[in-house]
Amino acid sequence: MWGIIGCWGMVAALVLATPTIAHGAPPPPVAGMDTPDAIVCQLLSGCPSSDPAAAPRGGGRVGKTRGFSFQNGGSEATPAAATGRYDLRIGFLFASAELTPADRTRAATFATALADPRLAGRRIRIEGHTDSIGSDAANLDLSRRRARAVGEALVAAGVDGARLDLEGYGARRPLPGLPAQSGANRRVIASLAD
Repeated sequence: MWGIIGCWGMVAALVLATPTIAHGAPPPPVAGMDTPDAIVCQLLSGCPSSDPAAAPRGGGRVGKTRGFSFQNGGSEATPAAATGRYDLRIGFLFASAELTPADRTRAATFATALADPRLAGRRIRIEGHTDSIGSDAANLDLSRRRARAVGEALVAAGVDGARLDLEGYGARRPLPGLPAQSGANRRVIASLAD
């Protein structure tokens, strides 16, 4: 009897999964990726919430059920501070300007954010950076190629290339608190150019 139930359980699981597979659902989000709205708010240095349900009630309590109260458990990612800049979290391999599939997904999410009406007509600076390993000239060239690779991915995702200013800074702007040779300095940052 348990074999029959187990078999039907598998069939039910396949049937429930089939619509998602058949209709080409979007790929699962890349870990640590922000939503387009969170990206817009960070670029604009903050957005007031227009959702009354988002406002905290009762000293941070989320809701009550039969005398029990529940606190936010911190399971959701903490939104990044509003800075007017956005780290696309594209980490390049050493001496590479090639984007991985996950990097392309991040760029596509960023392109979706750039389509938001709050950013209509705004110019965006795409800044490429490197670590300090290698010559200044080689790092400057590599940082420009990294900015160009992200710019091309954004254009492929529908962003008007005329809105993008591409800059390469080489190793001149390492992340605060990290050695200049750290691989974390291989990155691309976006900011409002106007």
